[in-house]
Amino acid sequence: MPAKRQTPVKYPLTLDSLLDTAHMLTFLRPRRDSLSGSLEYGSWVVDASATLRSAGIMTAFTTAGTITADADAVGYFLRATSAAPQGSDAGFGSQVCVQTRHTCYLLIRFRLAIVDVRAFIGLSNNTLANSVDADNPTATHVIALQYSTDRPDTNFQFITKGGGAPTITDSGLAADAAIHHLLIAVDSATSVRCYIYSATLVQEALQTITATLPTNTQDLAVTLGLETRANPGAKAIDNFGAGIMRRIDV
Repeated sequence: MPAKRQTPVKYPLTLDSLLDTAHMLTFLRPRRDSLSGSLEYGSWVVDASATLRSAGIMTAFTTAGTITADADAVGYFLRATSAAPQGSDAGFGSQVCVQTRHTCYLLIRFRLAIVDVRAFIGLSNNTLANSVDADNPTATHVIALQYSTDRPDTNFQFITKGGGAPTITDSGLAADAAIHHLLIAVDSATSVRCYIYSATLVQEALQTITATLPTNTQDLAVTLGLETRANPGAKAIDNFGAGIMRRIDV
């Protein structure tokens, strides 16, 4: 007898459910019902063995720069450090894992250098290198947090791009080298909420963006990285882990 095909389990998908699981960065116990459907998950978890354990729809990943492991009061992390010359990159990139039509939540815990850098953290249809290469990156479809001393920024910015010119939205939060959580909630192909939370999950910024979003069937991958800018010198970005969940019944 042929094996019975399993039906994906239906879970409610909410902001609270993501924040409840932020410390392990896997979304296994959602609670309240703001959006339900058949869901798929992916995660990066940095464990005590200094390994980035990738799972689900984020299983494959690439890195740039020198990767080292460490831990602090918040948890284990992997640090990607660029080479010294201007234009050197450092960071992490996943395999293609989502389209905006899926309706997805992406959560990333990060820390980054903010002197003479361009940083990009979020979703991109291109490589890490092509997501940090310019304030208007080569990547043509993106939803991300961006910070660039070339512009020059004083606050973290959100960037969206849907095949043409980008839209830059000020988060209102001053950039710093502290630990933050970025939450990108893709509510539909035409509306995205971008949140920034502190290390202790205090909300610091929220912007709802409807302009120049990626087209609804555009493949996107998770990207977390930076590029060294004006004054050459090695720059670092820390990856404490990430998780994503998306609907698959759309």
